[in-house]
Amino acid sequence: MRGATRFTLIAAASACLLAGPALGPPLPRATRSPLRAPTIEPTLPVVLDLRPGVVLEAGKGGRSTLQAAVTTGQEVRDLTLRLVLPDGVAAEDEASRPEVLPAPTRGGGRIYLLPLIATRQGSFPIRMEAEFTLDDGRVFQTTQGTTLNVGVREEPGRRNAGAIEYRGVPLEELSR
Repeated sequence: MRGATRFTLIAAASACLLAGPALGPPLPRATRSPLRAPTIEPTLPVVLDLRPGVVLEAGKGGRSTLQAAVTTGQEVRDLTLRLVLPDGVAAEDEASRPEVLPAPTRGGGRIYLLPLIATRQGSFPIRMEAEFTLDDGRVFQTTQGTTLNVGVREEPGRRNAGAIEYRGVPLEELSR
């Protein structure tokens, strides 16, 4: 009886040692392909930046100059710029609108100064739209906007890319 128990114990231990590596987790192999890096979407090759100038109030309305900076990061074809003005705001000279002017070259930029006339006081949203084609034939559109304030007090805070930013203040510095 003792001999049968020893034989069973030795046979079970041998079976576990032989079957263990086959049933265990796979070992890393040098031939396994490395994991792919995540794809990061590139930014658009055309950047628009709009900044309204100082408003000269005249009667019920006013005059201002809109500075539109267009920068290209790579060669683009068929760049079309379109200025969208709300009711109550018009371009002083239609020939100065950016869709008539030539587009910047690769890696370059161009600044357009657009004289505007407001027929009344108020806050006017102004938009510039750009449509362009890349060398591989893909067509993209982008838009940037700003606000022209005529006779209206501008909100406090710093304007950055169409957003209003406020400086954070630590709680210890706030008066209670």
